[in-house]
Amino acid sequence: DKRLIFSKSQNKKYINNTVIQLTEKIQYDVSKVSHGLTVGSTGSGKTMFINSKILAYAKMKADIFICDPKNADLSLLKYVEGLPKSHIGVSPDQICKILRLVNDEMEGRYEQYFSDKSAFGKTFVDFDLPPVVIFFDEVTAFMKTADKKLVSEAKEYLYSIIMKGRQAGCFVEISMQRPGTEVLDGAIRDQLGCRVALGKMSKDGYRMIFDTADFNYYDSNVVGSGYIIIAGQIIEPTYFETPFFDDDFDFIEELEEYYAGNIFESDE
Repeated sequence: DKRLIFSKSQNKKYINNTVIQLTEKIQYDVSKVSHGLTVGSTGSGKTMFINSKILAYAKMKADIFICDPKNADLSLLKYVEGLPKSHIGVSPDQICKILRLVNDEMEGRYEQYFSDKSAFGKTFVDFDLPPVVIFFDEVTAFMKTADKKLVSEAKEYLYSIIMKGRQAGCFVEISMQRPGTEVLDGAIRDQLGCRVALGKMSKDGYRMIFDTADFNYYDSNVVGSGYIIIAGQIIEPTYFETPFFDDDFDFIEELEEYYAGNIFESDE
């Protein structure tokens, strides 16, 4: 398999499907595989991988929300022209508000589009609805620092979206430096369709993410390398290398072009 290289010269276009391409061979359709988990320590390539996923959703014309309780890299997306500042949350109140808004959007979609038998077997794709996605970085930091009442409310919204969001097209992409039991109880973890562990971890860490630490290890020092499982496609942890950004590739500039509508529609 080959890793994807993002460069300034690549073709820029919207896509007319809901597929996220991770490597030359690995891809998945968010209408079938919902939500994601990415775990990786500093220097593992986690931020670049999350940025590549943000671009993938931008190409789908998704409504993107950012929750960054550490006020770190993802919070800087508030400077992206076209991305509403209300879609960026750093304080506990802002983050809880975003979770509530997306949960309300999900419930509204169910009420409007999935309330009679004609919707049987259909998803948001059949109604031409854009995906809605929350990128929630360092969930553990939020759970540990926010007021207990707020944490309880936020958990309800987060778990509701994770359990019910796929059909309505509402997704959560969780990322953290190390797996934590505050979020990754078994029932929730199993609903996260694309799970990724970047860098080197302990067996307990792999077990918490994948529910197993019994797989073939490939000792790699490549930044952005790790293991992945995708529900229904890759059923045991498999080595892969995340997309790579060339030196000439400007992530912010690229994202702004999509929000500005300067990208031509795909003919495919």
